[in-house]
Amino acid sequence: MLSHSSHHVPQLHMKGSHVGPNRAQPMLIIQKNPAATATSSSDPNLMIMPPLPKWFTPAQIRHAYGFDQVGLNGAGQTIAIVDAFNNPTIRQDLNVFNAQFGLPPVDLTVVNQNGGSNPPAAVDFGWAGETALDVEWAHAIAPLAKIVLVQTRNNVTENLMAGANYARSLPGVSVVSMSWGAIERIAETAAEINNNKVFTTPAGHQGITFVASSGDATDTPVSFPGSSANVLSVGGTALVAPGGNYASETSWWDGFGGGSTGGFSNIEAVPYYQKPVISSEAFLGINGVARRAVPDVSLNADPATGFAFYDATSAGDPDFGWQNVGGTSVSAPIWAALVALANQQRVAGGKGTLDGFHETLPALYKTYSNPGTPGYATYTANFHDIDDIISVNPNPALPGYDTITGLGTPKVAQVVQTLFNATPAVDTTGPTPVTYVPQVSTFITG
Repeated sequence: MLSHSSHHVPQLHMKGSHVGPNRAQPMLIIQKNPAATATSSSDPNLMIMPPLPKWFTPAQIRHAYGFDQVGLNGAGQTIAIVDAFNNPTIRQDLNVFNAQFGLPPVDLTVVNQNGGSNPPAAVDFGWAGETALDVEWAHAIAPLAKIVLVQTRNNVTENLMAGANYARSLPGVSVVSMSWGAIERIAETAAEINNNKVFTTPAGHQGITFVASSGDATDTPVSFPGSSANVLSVGGTALVAPGGNYASETSWWDGFGGGSTGGFSNIEAVPYYQKPVISSEAFLGINGVARRAVPDVSLNADPATGFAFYDATSAGDPDFGWQNVGGTSVSAPIWAALVALANQQRVAGGKGTLDGFHETLPALYKTYSNPGTPGYATYTANFHDIDDIISVNPNPALPGYDTITGLGTPKVAQVVQTLFNATPAVDTTGPTPVTYVPQVSTFITG
């Protein structure tokens, strides 16, 4: 799903050309660096131009949210990233990104959706950018974690689901990141419920948390897989952090339809871990049945306060080289890296890695308490509660949980401790898990 153009941001490009029925879309908004030029005559595809000063760097994001306070680097963990098409320059992109920001080399494995070494035949500029930013920013936050990039044949839903299904089978994987989605359709209820089973930890495997973007348009329905009750759905904010020093944060909304996607699933009932939060009549859906609310959490996603990344897939693409990215595409891999850090601490403490549905999601929601209640201090020790006190946004973030920013953005040190202490929660209301059966779905795109 592509976001609508953000008119107040100059030279904005929206990426991804393979659109249509039964195709998911990357959730990113790109702002080109107008000053970037190729500076290496030996390699015209290599731009060494540093990013513009207003773009957030890894060190600034690490400091703003407190990643630099926990002393963790993801060592011993493996993050799987699922994206579509082939990015033939991903290793070169990472080398340039790492050199710019003083990051260590990444232990990167690249496979296709079946685990083979032959990459997909097709290259898509938009998805190549998506792949570059996912890998670069997951690495920036968890620099010693291994990364497995699963590149699917194309962005048809069945292939992306096959990629996710393969990713969860890999030994050592503890987090799967997916920065893409397709709008839910009630007519596709059976397909979504079937695909939901992909986002569970396989029998005999260590715990896995699945993370997905919520979407980049405020005027569209929620998207799958972010709407899955088995997935940690990540929305977007607009962060103000001069020099990396956290100052304030609001919901991301550009006034033209671009912003953090949120709302309620048309298919999935409210999961057990959300029931204490999604309890008022305002959250009741069809026939008075409460529905799964999206997103669960958030992180900066506004392209006006975006993230620097590097993509050199093709010198013929107008979005080539150093770029600024916004959208929940980048929020998701950063949250995936946060979970990897928590898993590192858990393993060091003799615990297992987190299962998303039974540990990660319920642990985060257990911190929640409404404003004005005694437990609110515990909640705000874990999260920045995003409150658009004065806003022209017709659907502003409100105190407490809301369907724009979810629980809010992380105060990393406390969130890591919360996840370290997580114990399995029992869902007494959900269906019995069934075996995933690959099938073609027909989700529409935005």
